[in-house]
Amino acid sequence: MTLVYVLLAFAVFWDVERVARATGEAFADHIVGYPQQLVAVDVYSEKRLEISAPGIVESELDPDSAYTFRYTGLRLLEGTRDRMVLLNDGGSHVIVLRDGDGLRFEFTKD
Repeated sequence: MTLVYVLLAFAVFWDVERVARATGEAFADHIVGYPQQLVAVDVYSEKRLEISAPGIVESELDPDSAYTFRYTGLRLLEGTRDRMVLLNDGGSHVIVLRDGDGLRFEFTKD
């Protein structure tokens, strides 16, 4: 009888994992398909960041200002204590930037 309970517990665990994976993949597909649902982010930088992904626009600002470059076309995927995980507007590239000296992030609602 114990063997039946162990097998039943294993089967339930296996099914929960499969449901969680399917739900996570559907959620990820939705984010990639509709990145405009995420918060828009403008990144200001002292130095050129060399970000080249579809939908991201680099603008050069006044060289006498605190920030020389502005990047638009980014969406906030996740923010942690010292990192910003961003997605381009096309949803095809993930960019990770460390929050710190030389960067400023502005968040806007479209």
